[in-house]
Amino acid sequence: ALLKSVKSENVKATIDLNDGIIGENNCLLSEENISLPPGVMLKNIKPSYVKVILDKSIEMKVPVQVDWKGKLPDNMTLSDVIVDPSEVNVNGRSTILKDLSTLYTEKVSLDGINRSGEATVGIVLNNPSLKLTDNQVNVTIRYIIKEKIKESVTTTQ
Repeated sequence: ALLKSVKSENVKATIDLNDGIIGENNCLLSEENISLPPGVMLKNIKPSYVKVILDKSIEMKVPVQVDWKGKLPDNMTLSDVIVDPSEVNVNGRSTILKDLSTLYTEKVSLDGINRSGEATVGIVLNNPSLKLTDNQVNVTIRYIIKEKIKESVTTTQ
């Protein structure tokens, strides 16, 4: 009858993380830090520890780059691109942000573009723990399209 009363919400483990460090921490489990319903005794704990990864939240400026897709017509070239703002503030876990060097926009299609223009596009966050600060979720891109200069071939004999 006692075993039927043991449910996951009635079993609790308390772990002291005061001496924890940023990164991986192995925390031992023992009878002292396991709470069970009255009358139930602890015989064995497997595994005898839990792995806890601690991190801190930081904010940093990250450059934004346009994620182009498709192809311009053969006679056109993309001569200049301005992203406004060129950097955005991102908040997230330090272990993720330390490896983040660039954020990309949503894909912008080059197909069918034959003149300069402007577009407002969203910023893609590939990790759900990252958040854009300052309510900056879009950037404006200004692009300059020019006709390719035709090379003339001169032959001399």
